[in-house]
Formats: sequence, C-alpha cells, structure tokens
Amino acid sequence: MIVETRTTDVLTGAADLEALASYRLPVFAGCTDQDAQLDQIETIDFDISRGSGMIQVRSLLDLDEVYQQTHNPGTVGEIWQRHHQQFAEFIHSYQPHNVVEIGGGHGRLSQNYLAIDPTVQWTIIDPHASDVPSVTIVREFYTDQTQLDPATDAVVHSHFLEHIYNPTAFFQTLSKLPAGTKLLFAVPALREHLEMKYVSALNFEHVYLCAENYVEYWLSHCGFQLWEKRRFNQNHSIFFAAEKTDAQLPLLPVPDNYDNHKRIFAEYLDYYHQVIAEVNQNIQNSQGTVYMFGAHLTAQYLSVNGLNVGAITCILDNDPSKQGKRLYGTPLAVKSPQILRDQDRPVVILLPSAYAQEVKRDILDNINPTTVFLEYNDTDSASR
Repeated sequence: MIVETRTTDVLTGAADLEALASYRLPVFAGCTDQDAQLDQIETIDFDISRGSGMIQVRSLLDLDEVYQQTHNPGTVGEIWQRHHQQFAEFIHSYQPHNVVEIGGGHGRLSQNYLAIDPTVQWTIIDPHASDVPSVTIVREFYTDQTQLDPATDAVVHSHFLEHIYNPTAFFQTLSKLPAGTKLLFAVPALREHLEMKYVSALNFEHVYLCAENYVEYWLSHCGFQLWEKRRFNQNHSIFFAAEKTDAQLPLLPVPDNYDNHKRIFAEYLDYYHQVIAEVNQNIQNSQGTVYMFGAHLTAQYLSVNGLNVGAITCILDNDPSKQGKRLYGTPLAVKSPQILRDQDRPVVILLPSAYAQEVKRDILDNINPTTVFLEYNDTDSASR
C-alpha cells in the first residue's frame, strides 16, 4: 500500500526531517457500503523539517486506496457555494479567455464561471471528472507531458495543491507555461486550520502543510510573479493570482516555521487527547439520544483513537451521497439530520470544523430547536 517514503523536505529537498508524531487513521476519508472488515486503518507518521518547519506525512499510500471513490468535497453547504462563486468572480477579474482547470472534479467552479462569462473556453483535466455542460473534459492526470491548447491563457485549480504528493515537481511543471499565462488557484488555509484543530488539515489526503508562505516560495522559485492574494471567509481559503514571467525575479528565502509549526502541532495533539476524554464523559452523562455530526475525518480520527463509539446512535451528515452508508473505519451509519425532527432534546456532538456554526444554525432553525449541542470548537478547551 505504501508507494513512497519521504526522507527529505518537500519544500527544499533538504534531508533534515525530524519525527514529530504518529497516530492511527482510516485510509479512506469517506463513506462506504462495504463490509467493515475490509476497512483499512493505518498508522500515519508525521515529520517536520528543521530548516523550513514543513510538516509532512512520511509514508504516501496508493492513490487507489486513498481515493477509493469520490466523497464529494466542496459540494455541500452554503460556505462552499459562496467559495465557488467568489473564486469564479476572482478569476473573472483577470479576464481569461481560454481556461484549463486541473482537478476540476465535480465541475462546480466551471459552472459558476460560465454563469458570469458564457463565452469562455473551459477545459477540465481530471481522471475522475464529471460531465458538465459547455466544458471540455480530459480524463487524465495533469503531468509535464500534458499538451495544452496554445490559446490557453489561464491555468486554474481549487483545493487541489494540498493533495499533490510532490508539490515542487508540480510547480516545476507549471514553470514551463508560456510567459504571460495566468495561474489562478485556491488553497485551504491549512496552517490556520491546524491552529483551529481541524483534523482535515493533515491526513492521508492532505500530505503536507500547504502554508501560505510555502506557496509564495514555490511561485518565486518557479518564475511566477505574484499579483494578488485574497482571503475567503476569514481562514477558510486563500485565493492566489500569479503570472508566468521570463523576467528575473527576487527569490524568496526559505521560510523558518520550525518553532511555530512544532508548537501548533503539539497543541493540536494535546487538544484531541482532552476532547476524547471529555466527549466520553459527556456521553456517559447525557440524558438524550446521542449523535455526532460530520461523516468525515474528525469523527474517523476520534473513533479509532479512543472515542466510545458504541454509545453514539449514528453519524449525521447533510450530504445525500453519504446518507444510508457507513463512515469508513467506524461502525457508525450515516443519516440525515432530519431524523432529529420531533425528538425531545436529542444530543449532537459538534466537532471542530469550518462549517460547525452553519450546521448548528440549520438544525436549530429548520429541524429541531430543542437539540442540545456538545460543542468542541473552542481551540483552548472543549466547551458546551
């Protein structure tokens, strides 16, 4: 299952890695219909570069195991809808005519953009891309051998960079684009996500800490002039606009994030040790039927690292494609939050997430105002 073991910093190539931490995690971050005995749970090892502070996953797994099927990232919820709309508007501000989107997947971004400018030529390069109207689909991986239409004037990707096993090689491939080609992309604010204790920051999919100043370093060293950065929804995502140039640009120095990142990761681990103990205690003390919201990584992490899953009725999730299945790596079935309707004071465990308050408002306003939430979104201590 392991296809590569990293021994050097993915940012600089330096052989200066220091072991940071290990814990167990399900290989696939989604839901499944398969027999639970077939689920694979592996140890994930993290290293940190002493020079740059880059935190990265040591052993990279077979992509066919990690991405066994799509789990519809970026398709459900008001925040994601605003993200795609605002990123489309960001792209439009640079007036591209012929766009290649790498890793376009579900096609939501292309459809948002075409609603703004139906004249654009838009191509998605993604081996698992869905068919979407008015878009050319190329079902393959983007590599240094990929031949683009000579008229391409913008390369776009959204929440793609953090999944790449070799980001330096990816930027080096992009460096071969003709001068004047725009690079417009969105990445999650992963350093801030780790500070906010999101398990989604680093896992078998997000295999290195794609921090803002690391992205700027890659752009600088691969011939891109950075034009603009824009934050979306505070610390949800960062939009970047850059342009390939043949001019000699000042090269940014290697960021020194070692002390800061090591501290953040230690606080993240300590926090979840406390959360697991407190959730188990609160489950034991709860009077109502107990549920957990979010059929994804945080629930998986807790479930294989000490959570009393036997006391939880099921996982709630708003994604219809997950409902009726089981959260991979756990015994927990996934159901719609609508099952809370008409219950008397059901208890919902609400874990750290960028979408936690959106979820809470929806349940209280539209499903069951008597719902009791056990909230664990305070990054200093679990709170109710």
